[in-house]
Amino acid sequence: KTWRNVAGDLLAASGVCGKVRPGGVLLVDLNDTSGTRALLIGTSNGILVTFVSPDEETNSSGQHWERLGTLEEFPIVLTSDVDYEPSSDRLVAATMGRGIFVLKDAKKKLLETRDRLTEGIGNLDLMTKIGVAGRARK
Repeated sequence: KTWRNVAGDLLAASGVCGKVRPGGVLLVDLNDTSGTRALLIGTSNGILVTFVSPDEETNSSGQHWERLGTLEEFPIVLTSDVDYEPSSDRLVAATMGRGIFVLKDAKKKLLETRDRLTEGIGNLDLMTKIGVAGRARK
């Protein structure tokens, strides 16, 4: 196996100007028939997620990033670490200055996010409209 660039539209999805400096990085197996895995990173604007396929020929695999959760669910905050506990299906995020956040039923949320990205509908589109995100995805 070789390295594969999955940066895609990470900069646009992060809403930051300049460089994205990821904190924690996590790969979660979604245990569905496609073999897709969720790749999550902590950033200065929360948690971003993309979905990677075991089939390296899939052109869109890892190319579109999405902020995980709405602003009401997870604030715009520097997220330094992300972890997943499979036995309880919980995602745990450590932030700078806002404490620890726990997401129950994490796989369900990840699958919903994957489905929105597949359909071309995402939180980024909504955030751009209200002026929260930096620039729209091309």
